[in-house]
Amino acid sequence: MIEARSARISDIKVNGTLEVLGDDRFFCSLGHADYPSSFPAILTYANTSNLLDIALSRPECSVVLITPDLVSSLPEGATSIRSFVVCDNPQGLLFAIHQALFESGVFYSEHRHSKTVSSSAFVHASSTVEDGVKIAEGAYIGPNVVISRGTVIEAGVKVEANSVIGLDGLEAKLVDNSFITVPHAGGVVLRRGSRIGPGCVVARALFEGYTEIGEEAQLDAGVLIAHHVKVGRRCTIAAGVVTGGGAVFEERCAVGVGATVKGRVRVGAGSRIQMAAAVAVDVPAGETVYGHYAVTRAEWFRRSIQERRREVNRDGR
Repeated sequence: MIEARSARISDIKVNGTLEVLGDDRFFCSLGHADYPSSFPAILTYANTSNLLDIALSRPECSVVLITPDLVSSLPEGATSIRSFVVCDNPQGLLFAIHQALFESGVFYSEHRHSKTVSSSAFVHASSTVEDGVKIAEGAYIGPNVVISRGTVIEAGVKVEANSVIGLDGLEAKLVDNSFITVPHAGGVVLRRGSRIGPGCVVARALFEGYTEIGEEAQLDAGVLIAHHVKVGRRCTIAAGVVTGGGAVFEERCAVGVGATVKGRVRVGAGSRIQMAAAVAVDVPAGETVYGHYAVTRAEWFRRSIQERRREVNRDGR
């Protein structure tokens, strides 16, 4: 029986017969094996030996969907502490299960609350605030803003015109030779005193928890924040920045105009990402990165000097 944050594989109707190795264990969330979770028992998938190793190293991965070729890689005794479900498309099955749980209306229930808007908050008449939204005192919601279910807006937050907060991000997966648009079950929280500039888009989390904009963080115009991103306290994100899902910006980061940050990258506290940089790896705290793909300041200067030397040698000057 599917309950609030509690289910087993046998509770879920999916196409085909599934082979379960070990007990039919409970799980209370879903997620990627290499993605942090706040829940003690999650359903995940492994379609490579690397992902399987990660899942086996995390005690919270209680149910793992695997391909038939990975069965022989399971260590002795693995099925005594975890369930393994054998299928041809583990990732596709994960999202099919997620969709079934979402449609049940029970499993993901923490964001299905009534709308609450403080009497001291301002919401422009042209804006849309869906059910399941909480807006605290002193918040400002400008013209033509859309705020979707599962969004929590704390005191003093300012959301400028034409922004969209809490929509489903792009997550289309191939399941049984058909694409499904994966629903996002999490929420968004805008912390106290943060500002969302005009035309921004902040997607809600996919499986659990919140996409989070930290206290007093500042987003300029046209910023895209993907699902489950964490923007830390007093970060500044300039116009046109795009982030991938699960990126983490620790406190006091500064991101320049038009930069792109890959999903699941961690940007350390006090670091700076320069204009138009493309960041594909973690950025150490206090570092400044440049370029496409982004590198540290020291590396950028080293490459610039090398390039200048090549030019001198080529031109004979």
